[in-house]
Amino acid sequence: LNVDIMGGGAVVLVPCQNASLFEVMPGGELMINGISFLGEGTNSSVPEGGCVYVKGGTLRVVDTNFSGCVANHPKEDSETSLAETLTGSGGAIFAIASSVTLRDVHFSRCQAKRGG
Repeated sequence: LNVDIMGGGAVVLVPCQNASLFEVMPGGELMINGISFLGEGTNSSVPEGGCVYVKGGTLRVVDTNFSGCVANHPKEDSETSLAETLTGSGGAIFAIASSVTLRDVHFSRCQAKRGG
């Protein structure tokens, strides 16, 4: 399945509390163009890919912003800071065995233990 998303400058609030906003599986292709993704930060319990998860697929992202995306599998300790509790991978994008192309893509305040 091939999906092209042309945002034209749209802003998308990323709820991402239990799953990535987009998941690209083996053989799938996703093209994202001209969108700003605004994550909710600490509320995330997405373990990998706070906004986009790619496993064996193809991801192309152009002229897009990712802000505040978090991959976090939280520990049950309310006394520790967010930085100490992060256990996820790929705050905005997580990709494994995949093809990823990024052009004019900006990341800010995205967090994960590995690959914020």
